[in-house]
Amino acid sequence: MTLTWILSSLLLAQAPTIGKEEVIRPFRTGVVKAEIYDTRSAQPQIQKTWPWKGPITEGPYHAGANAFGVGKPSTVFVPPASSRERSVWAMSSTGFAGIAQTRYTPPDPTIAVGPNHIVETVNASIAFYSKSGTLEFAVDLDNRGNPGFFEPVGAGSFVVDPKVLYDSEAGRFVVVAIEVYQPNTAWIDIAVSDDDNPHGIWYKYRTSAVVPVGSANYWVDYPSFGFDQDAYYTGGNLFRLNGSGNGTAGILFRVFKKAPMLSGDPVVFTDLRYGNSFSAQAGHHLGNSPAGYYASIGSSSSMRLYAIRNPAGTPTLVTTTVSIPGFSSPSRNSVPNLGGGGVDPLDGRVFNVSWREGRLYVAHPVVVNSAVKARWYLFNTNGWPDSGTPSLSQVGTVDPGSGIYTFFPALAENVLGDVGLVVARSSATEYVSMQMTSRTILDPLGTMGPLIQARVGDRGANGRWGDYYAIGVDPSDYTTFWAVGEYSDQAVNGWATWIQSLQVGEKVLPTSFQVTRGSLVTGSAADLHANDGAYVEVEARRPTSVAEASAEIVVSGTALADNPRALQFVLEAATSGAPTLERIEFWNFDTNQWEVVAERNGTASDSVQSASVTSNAGRFIANGTLEVRARLGFHDRGVTFVAWGSRYDLGYWRLLR
Repeated sequence: MTLTWILSSLLLAQAPTIGKEEVIRPFRTGVVKAEIYDTRSAQPQIQKTWPWKGPITEGPYHAGANAFGVGKPSTVFVPPASSRERSVWAMSSTGFAGIAQTRYTPPDPTIAVGPNHIVETVNASIAFYSKSGTLEFAVDLDNRGNPGFFEPVGAGSFVVDPKVLYDSEAGRFVVVAIEVYQPNTAWIDIAVSDDDNPHGIWYKYRTSAVVPVGSANYWVDYPSFGFDQDAYYTGGNLFRLNGSGNGTAGILFRVFKKAPMLSGDPVVFTDLRYGNSFSAQAGHHLGNSPAGYYASIGSSSSMRLYAIRNPAGTPTLVTTTVSIPGFSSPSRNSVPNLGGGGVDPLDGRVFNVSWREGRLYVAHPVVVNSAVKARWYLFNTNGWPDSGTPSLSQVGTVDPGSGIYTFFPALAENVLGDVGLVVARSSATEYVSMQMTSRTILDPLGTMGPLIQARVGDRGANGRWGDYYAIGVDPSDYTTFWAVGEYSDQAVNGWATWIQSLQVGEKVLPTSFQVTRGSLVTGSAADLHANDGAYVEVEARRPTSVAEASAEIVVSGTALADNPRALQFVLEAATSGAPTLERIEFWNFDTNQWEVVAERNGTASDSVQSASVTSNAGRFIANGTLEVRARLGFHDRGVTFVAWGSRYDLGYWRLLR
């Protein structure tokens, strides 16, 4: 089959009918047993093999959408609303150095943030850090470790393209990587920690990634990685491994049923294939999602969305397309930088997908006025694929100015509706740097705040870069963002990575509380400062009237200044009573009375609720003392005859100015 025929076929496939759905069914399932790996068996615990002084191996070039024509046609790009300079609320950040030059390039850095640890992966190492940046564990992913992280499941000498995430639904770290060995072997490796501490037991699975299509076998490249409440999702681009046939075969989607992996039982995985696209990224799902979402470029004016139905049963794949503003994709080595040549932003492929409560965020690079700029979208899933159709809600570019390039975007939304975004930045007069920005619920559609420099390189760079960055939300407070990116470091004569946090607005922690309904069992105000398993527990008062709470506390804190534009509150709580109503109220210092700000049904397990006031928020801050006060209660919707309780694990205010 000639390359011309391949390109022609793909170009025809990449002119989709907008909104037309396709349904794909599985072509195979597999069952794999777990191998147990205890990180404490690695000796020494810190096998720091970086910076590498020997020969450097470049990973295989990840041909993707641009190489096969997606977004390639010259189109007139009309820039959506650009980033605006915002100074009305503070953004604070802190960071530390991550893994530096290994034997591979590019690094492919990702991070996962747990309650107390950060895990970073690169080509081809893994490291555990405290949140203050102390390196606690480091080992190679492949068989060069002692043992390597993916040993003894069979990991060889080429374990690459790693990705790590923190599954906040299950409280686990999860790592995926690929292996390929010519002429006939390929694997997808996946490992799940046994709790929210990466030190200790991991359950590891090695699953075949040889995919037969016609008379050829294909391997999986450039893996995606995501999760929801039911499954872990991966997959990637299919390239011919052996046999006769097309050089490419579209995308593999692999679904791992989550439940057995949490206890190290044999896992069932299901494979689906979509032959008409490339480089689909799996979403990180926060909250209960109706499906597992992926996204890829559909054409130069459309985004293709994918949904995995019934991931815990017999999965099926549903696809549709949504119109987006037209774009042109970057070309290879097209980003200038001080003292270097052209840095490779890859192509117009999707780099990052994140879903929260019906909002699907997607990011990729485009060309604006002859420069590469990071572009992001917000799609409303509108209940799709069970009902409704997805629609485009917002689109924006990260555009710091003429001649400045931004690329490798990754973004996520926190519980208060903030969106954090990390990008690479470069120009002909500056070294490549890692930068972060954000938007809040008060920002106009399609806008981000000013870029904050996390780390800038001190030497020129050429060629491969990335090939992706990553960002996540800290589960200890559900609002702080953590990201990882790359910079060029003269001290290591190569690449280095930087891990950075970002907080938006003024955070106010409770300084005191009192129980106003029920009886205190245990706890102090400090137990409300983080999601750390230290609770304020209150036994419900009985009997009680319908109008009053059965279990209730009033918390107080002190703001730094008055007259915020918005006042928000985060609460993580649970109750053993049912049915109950969970309510957040703010004290109005102008009227001297409580105002209900948010309500929902109480839950038996810890879950997060947020409340926001975006107009006249100053009425909830006391003149002079700057006190803020909130009342957090559970109402049992009737008379209580059986004792029950409530617990509060996290509660704090956030002010935007």
